[in-house]
Amino acid sequence: YFRDKEEIFTYAVKYYTDEMFSDYRDVAAKSGPVLPQIRRIVADIIFKSWHSRDFITSLGDFIFQKRQEDRNFPAVIRRRTVKLDHLLQRMLREGVASGEIHRIPVEATSMQILDLVQAYLFKLAIIKAAEPRQTISVIEAFLDGLARCSQPAQ
Repeated sequence: YFRDKEEIFTYAVKYYTDEMFSDYRDVAAKSGPVLPQIRRIVADIIFKSWHSRDFITSLGDFIFQKRQEDRNFPAVIRRRTVKLDHLLQRMLREGVASGEIHRIPVEATSMQILDLVQAYLFKLAIIKAAEPRQTISVIEAFLDGLARCSQPAQ
């Protein structure tokens, strides 16, 4: 049993992110070009969030409540997403090393990818008007720009 909402949301975020990260680690372990793998991961996050939009909305409301109480619940979320950031960085480095991706600032690029995903989550949670396919198209355009030859993905 949980003592309060914070424990419930902490557990839910932990469960949700652990399950997702396990799947993404498996995707990243496959050989081949990394950009399609990153696309697959991003699309999965977007669609899972869309299908869990009631939870995402409740989480957004809870985060705002904690901010008003001067509590920093987003730090809990950041700790939970750090593994995803590291996974993206590793994949981007592999892409640069293989010549698939041109030279980029890996850490900043990984953060930009996550920022685009977080912008979608914000829009989904707060504005309650987010189109997953449109967001994926925008992120794919960003990823296409990373390709050494700027060739669109399959």
